[in-house]
Amino acid sequence: MHFSVTEIVHDLVRLHLKPGDTAFDGTAGNGHDTLFLAQCVGSTGRVYAWDIQPLAIERTAMLVATHGISWVELTLGNHAELDRLFGATFQAATFNLGYLPAGDRTVTTTTANSIRAIRAAAERLVAGGILTVLAYTAHVGGHDEANAVGELLQSLEPTEFEFHEELFASGRTAPPRLFVLRKRQVT
Repeated sequence: MHFSVTEIVHDLVRLHLKPGDTAFDGTAGNGHDTLFLAQCVGSTGRVYAWDIQPLAIERTAMLVATHGISWVELTLGNHAELDRLFGATFQAATFNLGYLPAGDRTVTTTTANSIRAIRAAAERLVAGGILTVLAYTAHVGGHDEANAVGELLQSLEPTEFEFHEELFASGRTAPPRLFVLRKRQVT
């Protein structure tokens, strides 16, 4: 039984990662997804984690260091600049759109940057890879951002990608939306 949407994401992503793989966390936040990805890929793997807020990078660095993890590369920067990772491909990519929990709620992801980052991450997925976007919609522009992400992912070539959206009836006025994109295996 799942107790959080994050657990659902982790259960989905876990099926696509093994030791030695590479993963991308486009919104490091408090570091929980980064830590999870690092644990999945192990010390022979690599995790790239980005965030636009210094506090998020600090929190993530402390969390992974506490767990003795050194195979995470943290970048203070906009996830829309993913093209800076020359040639990197991923078995998994995750995004949590919205604001940093227990942080400055006026600093949020934006539709334009998120679309650019998610498109770039989808292009870097290897066959059999997975991309998840957990879109929190309570911030200003959150609904529009989630709708744009859904439209982007749904528009990708269906012979190359499998798209699914999970809706949550949580009783909240702005429940999160989970988008899942899998890159099909070459046959």
